[in-house]
Amino acid sequence: MRRSMFRLFLLGFAVGCFYINGTVAHAEDLPSSAAVETAQPSNPPPPTPYGFQQMVFDLKYVLKRPFNLDRQDGLWIGETFAVAGTLFAYRENIRDRVLDHQSEDMTKLLDDVSIMSKGAFAPALALAAYGTSFLTENDREKETALLLIESAVLSQVGAFIGQTVIASERPPDTSVQLFHIGGHGFSGDAALAASVVPPLRRQYLTVGTDDSTLTAVLKWAGTALLYGGAALAAYQRVYSDSHWAPDAFLGMMTGLAVGEVLCEAHDKADREREEALKRPRVTLGAMPGGLIVNVRF
Repeated sequence: MRRSMFRLFLLGFAVGCFYINGTVAHAEDLPSSAAVETAQPSNPPPPTPYGFQQMVFDLKYVLKRPFNLDRQDGLWIGETFAVAGTLFAYRENIRDRVLDHQSEDMTKLLDDVSIMSKGAFAPALALAAYGTSFLTENDREKETALLLIESAVLSQVGAFIGQTVIASERPPDTSVQLFHIGGHGFSGDAALAASVVPPLRRQYLTVGTDDSTLTAVLKWAGTALLYGGAALAAYQRVYSDSHWAPDAFLGMMTGLAVGEVLCEAHDKADREREEALKRPRVTLGAMPGGLIVNVRF
């Protein structure tokens, strides 16, 4: 109601107060010599989804998100730590079983998948996406590049915090300390591999209402491959005896959580941009004998 009243006020103000010679003056209707100066719109377009302002928005959203948890978030966190607790209880049995059932084929598969956990993987994807934007002329690719870099960096921050809170040692050492720097409670490699999944899923694999059945199936298959790759990258840390099973699992979940929160931030920013574009845009200018007011809805 308040927004509608504001629109009516602007329209009435433009029509009633700025009559010139009995007609309303519009900037696009005036000859070039008549308009002395045209001011910038009073409410400029919202920022792009990939610039510095978006980065600041994302960081603020991520920092505030832990203080705005809902019931669904609580269930997800509880389930995550329940699974981690179960893995912790059986971690030595899991390690023994994994080490006893290794094969050359599995080793090769996991070594290939582990590329997702390399430090250069996310930046390489981001660089490829950003370069592609010059061919597609679409902001989506630049937004993808930003999401990938942000998710990779913040997932490592989250993993470091987790490693400090739960400072377990690498196998075969079973000791665990709380709030100690230098631990390995959350696998940074598993977090890095999982961090690319939510951004890629949001940008390219979300099924839309206009998608055909074939397109939807292909997107679901691509999503399954991404999550499967993240899970195998985490499993590789256990397979190579670099982490206990709960540490690899918690690292993977950290990367997924950070990526999902960043996608939430971009969804929120998109909604705010859409709302801003729906608001009336007012342009003020000067001309001989009066002012120009242009209101666009």
